[in-house]
Amino acid sequence: MYVDPHRNNNAGNLRWLMAYCKPGLPRAAGGIMSRMTSDTDAIRHLLASMNSMVEENIEGHRVVKAFVREDYETRKFDGRNEGYMERNMDMARNTRRYMPCLDGLGCSLQLIAHRLITVE
Repeated sequence: MYVDPHRNNNAGNLRWLMAYCKPGLPRAAGGIMSRMTSDTDAIRHLLASMNSMVEENIEGHRVVKAFVREDYETRKFDGRNEGYMERNMDMARNTRRYMPCLDGLGCSLQLIAHRLITVE
């Protein structure tokens, strides 16, 4: 965003606001991203495990055995599916925790910046 200092006397205030907020933003974003990345990786591994199991049954490698052991295969799939659901719920809880703060911070900074650069 460009602010012409000759047309706006508050341009210096905007620079101070950005200088004040800038050091904390990378740390906050890094903390949130590390938490979300671990959850995303776990979800991806659980989904791959479920896909592998379903693929084995569909391709016919274990079709005959699967019909004989239907209850076992169903319990095995349900267990993996439960783990997948739990990790997705963890991800949703983290999103619920962080998104209001991030949205509020972004909106607040935008309002402050708009107020500082508005010509009176």
